Amino acid sequence: MSVAQIARALGLARQGVQRLADVLEGEGLISYADNPQHQRAKLVLLTAKGAERLGAIEMAQAGWANEAGAAFTPAELEAACAVMERAMEILESDEGHRG
Repeated sequence: MSVAQIARALGLARQGVQRLADVLEGEGLISYADNPQHQRAKLVLLTAKGAERLGAIEMAQAGWANEAGAAFTPAELEAACAVMERAMEILESDEGHRG
């Protein structure tokens, strides 16, 4: 994916994603490759070092999420999901009305 595609997928500004991608490249976690579909928009590729780091993050996040989830009853989790679904409905219906 290109930086612009990543930004669109995440709903973020391309400039912010570009700055972060440049930092990640500087740390050797991603690299840029030529994009056969667009001369100027390079593709973002995860390096081996980046894949290793991502794996560690995913493992830590899974452990944290499991612990956090275990702290709530099923009824509490269902209520939280209902609130989040309603919040998303409100936000999505208001997208074109923000000033």
